[in-house]
Amino acid sequence: MRLALLVSAPFAVVALNGAILTIQNATAVLFPAWVRLGPVVSVGVEALGQNLLATVATIFSLAIGLILPLLAAWLTVTVVAQTRAIDLMILVITAAVVLGIETYVAMRLLGRALSKAEPSQTE
Repeated sequence: MRLALLVSAPFAVVALNGAILTIQNATAVLFPAWVRLGPVVSVGVEALGQNLLATVATIFSLAIGLILPLLAAWLTVTVVAQTRAIDLMILVITAAVVLGIETYVAMRLLGRALSKAEPSQTE
């Protein structure tokens, strides 16, 4: 079981980091007024609320993005049905690959949205 976790952990870490980074970049591209730029740090209740909303939106977006990878991984494990350790490894790697594909598609769509953005919105 430990070996299965050790083998599959890098796939999961890379996929999750890529997805979270893409979600945060999507926020900056789609809602530029919500993102703080430069060294100026806003403080106060408004900044706290805005950061809390951004964090909740990021977690919610990641949860929605994980639905398809988990369904694909469950289906794969159901079809393959090996030992418990191998099933876990297949589950994690399959979910990571599907999440990576989703992240790539989201990046492509964000590139189109960024190219259509008004130059004054990105500054």
